[in-house]
Amino acid sequence: MRLQYTYEESDCYSYDPEPTYIGGAPPIRTEGIPVGWNDGSFAMQDGLDLSSFNVRNRRYNNKSGTTDLGNINNWNSGYWATVLVSPKHAVGCKHYYRYATSQERSQRFIGKSGTIYYPEWESTTELGGDRIVITFKEELPEDVTPIQGADLSYVPVGSKVYQLTSQGMLHYMYSKGGRVSTYSGGVYDFVYEIDDVMGEREGIWSGDSGTPTFVKDEQNGKLYWLGNKWGGFPLREESPSTIELVDFLKGATSDARPQGYDWPIAKLSGGEMDFNNDGKIDSGDLGHILSAWGSNPKNNEFFELYDLNDDGVINSEDMGEILANWGVTADRVIYDPEASDGVTKIEGTK
Repeated sequence: MRLQYTYEESDCYSYDPEPTYIGGAPPIRTEGIPVGWNDGSFAMQDGLDLSSFNVRNRRYNNKSGTTDLGNINNWNSGYWATVLVSPKHAVGCKHYYRYATSQERSQRFIGKSGTIYYPEWESTTELGGDRIVITFKEELPEDVTPIQGADLSYVPVGSKVYQLTSQGMLHYMYSKGGRVSTYSGGVYDFVYEIDDVMGEREGIWSGDSGTPTFVKDEQNGKLYWLGNKWGGFPLREESPSTIELVDFLKGATSDARPQGYDWPIAKLSGGEMDFNNDGKIDSGDLGHILSAWGSNPKNNEFFELYDLNDDGVINSEDMGEILANWGVTADRVIYDPEASDGVTKIEGTK
């Protein structure tokens, strides 16, 4: 299946100069330089905060075989992606970094306001799981949003799984549940439902390694990072490489900066009462109810999530809902075509 979307919707960024297909790969090419957000994009339509991801120029690079560069699905870039996981740290694909180490010093991020920031490089640290961490000298401002990681095993069925391609285009499919390794029993990818308009990626080309992959939690509107596809994917809470990254950000390793950053791994299948997406309903979620106590969600949309019985006020009845479900934990979401519903099998504890 070929991609059918238009340039106007697929492009997350506006460019100067506008990248235009001339009729061939290098040396005949143009290179678009991102200058801001594209208001009409799928990213804007879905309300995505993409400030967590570094900005890369759009260009032709290394035509592969019989690739048709007249199809935008086949465009690829020689610039590698990074994902901001703290105000001072960005994670990229280690094997791609080794191919072009100079790019560590030319990181750019577009803030929610459209302002472009150029953080100054301080150091680069190679970690396991095909990941590298770039540490900047100063924290980026709040206009740029660090993204929290999420365990791939706990992503609900039907979730829209996004990829930000090497050309600054948004691609998405829908999860039908986790794909399980017959060797380890771990979830390593999704079984996907293909969108009729979006279509399916044709293949992996030069520039695709380390493609940021993420999901939006429809309850709180936040984005959660699932890892960089084909170079640092997936994220799983119990994975040694994820634990190494969490410890590095916290400052628990000799390579890390003295000041620490907590980076908990979310579990998104905990249900509507798991407000902090930590995979269990407990005092942390009760705290959200208490912080919004007495509020009318009609006057503050931020608190709408906490009005569990939809009576227009956050009070003891909502607290009672939390207490009635105390201790409920998130489920692993596994694809199983032989399950009774024909789609998934849920494994977990209640």
